[in-house]
Amino acid sequence: MGAAHCNADSCCSSDDRPDGSAPAPTAPEASHEEELVTAMSSVIRPGRTNTLLDQLQGKWKRHEDSCEMGVVRGSKLIWGASFMYTDTESRIIEAGPDKVLMTLEGESYEGEVLRGKRSLKIRWSDGEVWVLD
Repeated sequence: MGAAHCNADSCCSSDDRPDGSAPAPTAPEASHEEELVTAMSSVIRPGRTNTLLDQLQGKWKRHEDSCEMGVVRGSKLIWGASFMYTDTESRIIEAGPDKVLMTLEGESYEGEVLRGKRSLKIRWSDGEVWVLD
C-alpha cells in the first residue's frame, strides 16, 4: 500500500536506493511538547474507555524500512508527507477485536493489530507491517 506511492527521497535509506544516494533531508523532529501529547493520547485514563483506536494514536512507521507512514489522530490516518495520495487522510474503523479497516483511494485494507511486550504493530492485508513509533 505505502511502497507504491512513497517518495523515496524522504524516507528510505541509501542502502535501499538503486543508485546508493543519500535521502533528501526530512522535516525536523516533533517538539518535546508534541511528543508528550502523542504519548499521553495512548495512556489509559480513569473514567475513559480505552478503545482499540485509542491505543493506535500516534506516529506509525513501516517495519521493513522505518519509512514514516503517517499519524493516527482520532479515527483518521494522516499520511506522511512522502506519500503522494489524492487524499491526505484515510478513515480507520474498528472491525472487531484487534482488527481495523482502512480505505485508501477506493481500496479497502484490513489490519490485524499485533501486541508485543513493548510494541504495537499492524499487519495489513497487503502484507505491510507498521510499527507504532
